Amino acid sequence: MKIRYILISGSVFLTVVMIGILYHFFGHSLIEIVYKKEISCLNWITPGRNTHSVEYFERRFDGLMRLWAGLAIVVNFLYIISDYWKLRIGIRKLMGGWIIILMVIEVSFVIFLHHPSLLKYTPSFLKHHIKNLYTNFDANCIQLEESCIRYDPSLGYRLKSGRCVFFNTEFHNEFLINSQGLRDDEDSLKAPDIIILGDSHVMGWGVNQEETFAQILEKETHLKVLNAGISSFGTVREMRLLEQLDTSSLKYLIIQYCSNDDDENKEFYKKNNKLNIMDQRSYEKTLKNYKKSQHYYPARYIILSCRIILEEILNFLNAVPQFVPPSVSVSMFLNALMSAGHSDLNRMTIIVIKIDNYVYREIPFIPELQKQIFSQDYSDFIKSLVLVDVQKDLDDLKYYYPLDGHLNAQGHRAISYDLIKTIQDLEHREKRKR
Repeated sequence: MKIRYILISGSVFLTVVMIGILYHFFGHSLIEIVYKKEISCLNWITPGRNTHSVEYFERRFDGLMRLWAGLAIVVNFLYIISDYWKLRIGIRKLMGGWIIILMVIEVSFVIFLHHPSLLKYTPSFLKHHIKNLYTNFDANCIQLEESCIRYDPSLGYRLKSGRCVFFNTEFHNEFLINSQGLRDDEDSLKAPDIIILGDSHVMGWGVNQEETFAQILEKETHLKVLNAGISSFGTVREMRLLEQLDTSSLKYLIIQYCSNDDDENKEFYKKNNKLNIMDQRSYEKTLKNYKKSQHYYPARYIILSCRIILEEILNFLNAVPQFVPPSVSVSMFLNALMSAGHSDLNRMTIIVIKIDNYVYREIPFIPELQKQIFSQDYSDFIKSLVLVDVQKDLDDLKYYYPLDGHLNAQGHRAISYDLIKTIQDLEHREKRKR
């Protein structure tokens, strides 16, 4: 029996080695030939191949070969273990053993998702996977919570006026929402000096109302600040929302960019600067599906883990880019800024900031925006944008929730310091002009 296992393992190992050697000597040459002859198989593996260089495909195939080799060895190992124990203890005990292993894995996922402080003791790949599970399947989303949200035909949805409680594993916060569906008091709607447009980061996902950088900015500058952040809004809907607000006394408009704005901004550009809003029936169906997806069932996290791994493999094979190039993000952002609304942006000072989850904090949006607005012929209000890189100093995990990735209260304080300094500098310049 041992000889049989040695022969099986040896055959798998030799096959992997031989294919690896052949690929090492001839693989890149074959890829170059196929690439130059424009044979369609490359396009099947990676759609849109004409937008990439041959080196790009060589790197993709290198990764594919490593993936195949790893899977071959793992499958061989699992086969030997299963076959050995099947002969030694019988099929029933073997199945029982695998069930126990799966139960331990499922319980481990539950523990990590409900005790995120333990993540610091896990290897990076497991940490990344747990965060994927949380973000995609386990986290409560305020824009889908019926107690906190209402349908809006012009924007898709907005916060529901009154009080609501929003929570996840790492936080539990009360929201006080005004008549415009914004997380601020009623008085802030009347002729504010500063309006802050943005998504969940501006809204204050995960922090108490008084801990948001909008509230700290108001307290320290003695200017009336309106927090106009709504979770998952992109630049397009933010500019549409601005049209519905009182801007009669507006001095400073702060616009927050986040990497997930790209989807909305890009879709707006593709559809000739038109914003498509889902109808109420579709939105209510989305809420029902969200509710169903939150229910637990046996082996839920194992099944969802398999789904995540499969999607990552498919994304890899299809060469789906992890990030949108900053130059594209900036172009789509500027297009939304100029075309999505009808507010007169020339009579106010516009401050642009970037706030992202911990994983995406290093995307160089602000430097690229600075480079692009001065290298192309844009209107005066675009060239006058005040760019503040508030996230440059937030490189430490202490400013974020470890599992959720949003800013915690310490992160909001750090951002408020940069904005307070910026506003004070602008106020001093204004006084000097007088």
